[in-house]
Amino acid sequence: MDDLLGLTSEISADAENNNSSLSQAAVLFDETVQFMDRGTQEMANLSSAMDEINDTSQEIKKIVKTIEEI
Repeated sequence: MDDLLGLTSEISADAENNNSSLSQAAVLFDETVQFMDRGTQEMANLSSAMDEINDTSQEIKKIVKTIEEI
């Protein structure tokens, strides 16, 4: 009987540890999703900035070409 009570207590403790670990994993997962969302937004901002730089560069090339033709 004592062995059964000891085993039950051990199983209960293991279940509590598993629950705690799952809670920590859920928090880490949520944080990871937030970081990924921020990273995705930053990459979109970077891509937009690069497009603007490219467009401006093309305009500068046109201006330089016009000046050279004068």
